[in-house]
Amino acid sequence: MFNFARGPRLVTITLPLLLVVGWFAFAPGLSGPFFFDDEVHLPKLAGTGDGIQTPDEVVRLILPDEGGSGRSLSYLSLLLDDNGWPSAPARFKRTNLLIHLLNSILVFAFLRGLIRLIRPAEPRSAFPDWIALATAALWLLHPLQLSPVMMVIQRMTLLGGTFSLLALIAYLHGRRIATQRHWTALFWLVPVFGLSLVLGILSKESAVMTLSYVLVLEVTVLGANRPPRPAWWSAWSTVFLILPLGVLAVYLVLLLGNPAAAYEPRAFNLPERLMTEGRVLMQYLRVILLPSLTESTPFRDDFTISRGLLDPPQTLVALGMIIALLTLALVKRRTWPLFSLAVLWFLLGHLLEGTVIPLEIYFEHRNYLPMIGPLFALCYIVLAVPAAYQRWTAAGLVSVIALVGTITWSSARVWGDEASIALLWSAERPASPRAQETALNFWASHGDWTRLRTQLDQAAAAQPTNANLPLYRFIVEHCSDPNLPSLDASIDEIERVARTAPLDFGSLTGIEWMTDQKQAVRCRIAPQAMERIFAGYLASPKFIASGAAHRLLATLLARYRRQQRDLDGTIRALDRAYAASPSYTTALEQAYYLMTAGLLDDAQHYVEIAAATPPKNLYEWLNKDRQVNVYQDLFQERPAPKSGRPIDSEGSASTRPTTSRHSQ
Repeated sequence: MFNFARGPRLVTITLPLLLVVGWFAFAPGLSGPFFFDDEVHLPKLAGTGDGIQTPDEVVRLILPDEGGSGRSLSYLSLLLDDNGWPSAPARFKRTNLLIHLLNSILVFAFLRGLIRLIRPAEPRSAFPDWIALATAALWLLHPLQLSPVMMVIQRMTLLGGTFSLLALIAYLHGRRIATQRHWTALFWLVPVFGLSLVLGILSKESAVMTLSYVLVLEVTVLGANRPPRPAWWSAWSTVFLILPLGVLAVYLVLLLGNPAAAYEPRAFNLPERLMTEGRVLMQYLRVILLPSLTESTPFRDDFTISRGLLDPPQTLVALGMIIALLTLALVKRRTWPLFSLAVLWFLLGHLLEGTVIPLEIYFEHRNYLPMIGPLFALCYIVLAVPAAYQRWTAAGLVSVIALVGTITWSSARVWGDEASIALLWSAERPASPRAQETALNFWASHGDWTRLRTQLDQAAAAQPTNANLPLYRFIVEHCSDPNLPSLDASIDEIERVARTAPLDFGSLTGIEWMTDQKQAVRCRIAPQAMERIFAGYLASPKFIASGAAHRLLATLLARYRRQQRDLDGTIRALDRAYAASPSYTTALEQAYYLMTAGLLDDAQHYVEIAAATPPKNLYEWLNKDRQVNVYQDLFQERPAPKSGRPIDSEGSASTRPTTSRHSQ
C-alpha cells in the first residue's frame, strides 16, 4: 500500500507541510474581534483594575467563582498573551491557533498508534501513517474548528483537547506494552494518563469524557482482547474508567436534583433540551461530513427548540435515527468495529455537554474531539479499499481535504473582518439575536446612524418578540449624542414587546447596563421612564415565571432605586427578588442597606432571614455561614428585637417590618 512513500519519510515531509497549510487557512481570521463570551470572561484579566500584577491576583484569576474546576489552567494560559483588560484579540487568537496546530500533531500521533495497535501484523506498512495524516488533515482544516480557534475564551476547549489527546496517547502506549513490561505500562497508565486527565479537567471539565473515549476503544476496535490485556487490566479499568464515570454520574444527579430550578435561566426545560439534542447531533454530523461556507458561525442561538416529539416533526425522526445508530453500534461492535467506533465516539463525546447540563443548545466547538471518530472511520474506509482502487480513492480524499481547507480559508476571511461579520452573518441569520446585536453594535460604534436604524427595523421585522430590540433602540437614543437623529424609541413599544416576549436574558443585560452608575450619569432617562421599563418587564409572564429572571429584574430595580436614594423602594424590590428566588445573599444585602441607614432592628431581622435560608449550591454552602456570622457578630451584644416578621414555609418573609424607613 502506497509503497512510494513509507513511514518516516512521509511524516517528515508531509506533516510540517500540513501545519503550514493549516496556519494559512486560519490566518485571515486572526484579525477578527472578540466575540460574545470573550467579553464575559476575559475581563477577569483586569484583576483589581491594573491587570494581573501580583501572585494574589494570579490566584484570584485561576480560582473558580462558583463551583466547577474553575478552568484554572486555561485562565493561566491567557497570561501568555496579556495580563490586562481591555486587550487586543489578535495575540490571543494566534496562541489559540498554535495550540490547534499542536493538537493536530497529537491527533496524528494518537491515530497512528491506534492503527498500529489494531494492525500489529504490518509493522513496516505506511498505511497507519496515511490514515493518521488524512484524518489529522481533515480534522485540522475543518471549518467547524474556526469556532474554538477564533473565539478566544475557547482556549478552554483547545487546552482540554491537548491534555485529552496526551492522555489517549499515554493510554495506547501503556496498552501496547502491558503484557511485556508491566511496570513501564503502569507508569504510562497511572501517573502519565492520570496527570494528563487532571490537567485536561483543569482546562475544561468536559475533558473527563476522555474516559468514555477509552471505553469506546476497548469495546470496539480493541475488543476481543487484541492486543491481549494483562491480568491487572480489570482492576485498572475499574479504578481509572468505571469508578470516575460513576462519580461523574452521581455528581450530575446531585447537580440536577431540581431540574426545574437548574433550567430557570433557559428558555427551555430538560425534556425540551433532550428532544432538541437529537436534531442538534444530526446537524453536527451533517456539517462534519458535508461542510459548507454558511455553517461556520458562532451565532447559533436561533436553533429551533423542540417543544414536542412532533414540534417540529424532525424531532421524532432525529431521535429515531440516534437510537437506531446507537443500537446498531452496540449490537455490531464486534463485526463492525469501525462503524461502532465512529458512532459511539461521537455520541459519547457529546454526552456531557449535550444532555442534562443546562447549557445553551448549539455550539460548534463542542465537536472539537467528538468529530475525530467519524473522520477517522471515513478516512480508514476510503484508504482500505483494494489496491487497484487506492490511487483513485486517495486522490479523491486529497481533493476533499483541499476543498475543506478552502472552505475554512474563505470562512476565516469573514471571521477576521468586523464589517463582513456585521453584513453577512446578520443577513444569513436574521433570527439570531446575537447576530443582530453584533451588527447593531458595529454600526453604532462606527457612527453610521442610517445603517443602525435600518438594521434595527430589519431585526424587529424578523424578530417581533425580541424584547432586546426596542430596549436597544431606547438605550442608543437616550445614551448617545443628543444631536443625532431620532430613532423613534418608545417606552410603549418596550412595554408591548416585553409583555409577549419569550424569556431572554439579553434584554436584562441591557437593563443592567442602564442601571450601572457610570452609564446612568450619561443617559438622559427620567426616573418615571425607568420605572415604566421595569414595570413592563415585571408584568411579563415569561420573565416572572423564571425565578432567576424575576430575581435579577427585581435586584436591578433595587439597584436603580438605591441610586435614587430611595431606601424603602430598594428594600421592597429586594423583598420581591427574595420571594422570586430565596437567597441568603439578597437578605444580607438588605441588612447592609438598613444598617448603613441606622435601622438596626430591621437589619437584624434580615440577617435572621439570611440565616434561615438554605443554600442553593455547594458554593453557597461553603460561604453562607461565614458571611452570615459577620453580620451576627455585630448584633451579639444587642438585645433581640421585641417583634419580628414571621418566616413562611418557603423561608421567605411574609410581611414587611413595622419599623418606619426614610429615604436616604
